[in-house]
Amino acid sequence: MSIAGIALTRASYNTALTLKLVEQHQDARIIADAVQAHVNGLVREMLLTVRVKGVDSLEPKDQRQVLVELLAWQSQFSDLAWLDNTGSERVHVSRNRAYDVTEYGSRADLPEFQGPLASAAPWFGPVGIDPQTAEPLMAVAVPALDSRTGVVTGVLVARLRMKAMWDMVAGFNIGDPDLIYIADPSGLVVAHPNPAMVLRGTRAVLPTQDGVNVGLAGNSVLSASTPLLAGSRQFIVVAEEPVTDALALPRETALTALAIIAAALVAALAMAVLVGRAMVNPLQRLATIAGQIAAGDLTRRAEDNGRRDEIGELARAFNSMTTRLGDSVATLEISVKQRTHELSTAQARLVEAIENVSEGFVLCDAEDNVVLTNRKFRDFFPEIAHLVVPGKPFHDVIEAAAQRGLACDVNDSPETWIAQRELLRANQIPHVQHLSSGRWLLVNERRTNSGQLVDIYTDITDLKVVEEELRSAKAQAESAAQAKADFLAAMSHELRTPLNAVIGFSDTMLSGVFGELGNERYRGYVEDIHNSGMHLLALINDILDISKIEAGAMSVDCQPVALNKVVQRALSMTHDSATANGLQLDTTLPDDLPLVAGDDRRLLQIILNLLSNAVKFTPEGGRIAIHAQADGNEVVLQVTDSGIGIKPEDIPRALQAFGQIDSTRSRRFPGTGLGLPLSRRLVELHGGSLSITSAPGMGTTVTVRLRAAEIKNSA
Repeated sequence: MSIAGIALTRASYNTALTLKLVEQHQDARIIADAVQAHVNGLVREMLLTVRVKGVDSLEPKDQRQVLVELLAWQSQFSDLAWLDNTGSERVHVSRNRAYDVTEYGSRADLPEFQGPLASAAPWFGPVGIDPQTAEPLMAVAVPALDSRTGVVTGVLVARLRMKAMWDMVAGFNIGDPDLIYIADPSGLVVAHPNPAMVLRGTRAVLPTQDGVNVGLAGNSVLSASTPLLAGSRQFIVVAEEPVTDALALPRETALTALAIIAAALVAALAMAVLVGRAMVNPLQRLATIAGQIAAGDLTRRAEDNGRRDEIGELARAFNSMTTRLGDSVATLEISVKQRTHELSTAQARLVEAIENVSEGFVLCDAEDNVVLTNRKFRDFFPEIAHLVVPGKPFHDVIEAAAQRGLACDVNDSPETWIAQRELLRANQIPHVQHLSSGRWLLVNERRTNSGQLVDIYTDITDLKVVEEELRSAKAQAESAAQAKADFLAAMSHELRTPLNAVIGFSDTMLSGVFGELGNERYRGYVEDIHNSGMHLLALINDILDISKIEAGAMSVDCQPVALNKVVQRALSMTHDSATANGLQLDTTLPDDLPLVAGDDRRLLQIILNLLSNAVKFTPEGGRIAIHAQADGNEVVLQVTDSGIGIKPEDIPRALQAFGQIDSTRSRRFPGTGLGLPLSRRLVELHGGSLSITSAPGMGTTVTVRLRAAEIKNSA
């Protein structure tokens, strides 16, 4: 009888211990599920903000507005920062302080940027302590991905506050003898009913198994724990109660049972049946009910039958514990339903955003079955829209498109078209589809980390139309340029032949080879004929040079050239006309001026054009100065006159071929307007530059910059 009593006492004790551990483990699991759902919801909110708002494409002020709104709407974010695709901080908003742009820096080498950059997925950092509030924070970063290439275009970084975990733990501990807290793998307590325990940086000795362990206060406790996965970071939820409290009732019951056993041994064997009926049966029923509750049936209750003994106390305590557990589960279910509703709302917003984007969208699962499409995709393919339903293999959609000839090139070989389409899709190669409806689509496909495949269809019909128009315009321009070149070649031959005769005969007449002209007026007429012919020949040569340059047919033979000598030749050729107009010519040409890399004949043509312009537009008594100097690896030549000048806004027109600034000027100073444009083009062929500085009544300065020649020493 004593052995049976001891066995019954031990069974009662073990049953109470098991029930307590079951209760603690369920409490810890409920908290873990709630916290995990909470963190996942915050991450979804960040992803939704990045994708729907298009943060990577916004200006910094608009990016800041989006982050401020998210910070105001979601109190669990301590601060938010936006990093561009180089890791540079563009926006930073916080609840604790205002950040100035000058405080922004680069986070390119930090894990919060490298993590999402490498994985193209959300990244979760370890728990850190806010130096201002001593509150534990967890870093979370989500990437923004280019919808076409899948390249990371930016990263949204947030510091998650642990206060929501505090509230969950504190709410669950109300009226519950168990102490529930959350710690990271190092033992740092991040959530506790008493915030001071968290803010002090308390560390716990984490239990390795359920049962009797060392408690948070260093005392002996009965505890159970369960892992909590917040993103990719693991935490541990611990439910504990001092052993003296947790096992007080079973211990008292055991002592009472032992006392009863001792009394029963002294009494009579007849009492064994009564004791068995009074104690064993209720304990067995209690153990059965405990198993049913552990299986999830929280409606079960132990019968105490109004007993006032230890069995009755145990039954009532058991029922009280079950009631509290049911209330806690009900409260948590309400919280889970609320969070589920919030997640459903966020998902609905995401689906609505996808439904209304301007690109066609298709999402397939890992087995390539359709999960979701949007209105734009169905508009692109109305003939097969009824086939694109959830669960439909996308291969069937491709076959249906081929059978209906929806693509322009499908009729040549539907089987080949299907095979090519499947190959492009399998390798996620961007490609263009030309539909039989005339529409052009750019298709980008990308597989997610979970194995799903996202297809984005972008309408590029307008771009294709513009491309075709540009191609046609280019062909027309090339045809016109060829016609122009042919015309100028023909005209140059047709004009030069008689012009050479005019110049030659007039020169013969002026030289008096066959005798002097009888009348001086005839000589003047012949001189006019000769000068006009030379002017016309120079004009034809300028036009041909401009045409060759525009056609890319002109080249220069760059050799080391002494610019001083070229300038002196040009001065001697323009000296008579300058003197005739009463102009003063000044030169500043250093003897040690470096050689320039240039074509001697073309350099002379450039300087003659500049001097001729200066002579033409400088009134009598004016001054023309030529100055040259070395400037680094360049030689600078300046031609300055005291002429009528040019308005600054008219200078670009003066550098255009045939560009006369106004009709009044063209009547006063006749010419084709080719001198400056041709000189500029010739200078550019030498790898140099030509610029003009001028103002009305202040004269004009033309600056030419040429490369200095590289002289190689002979060995």
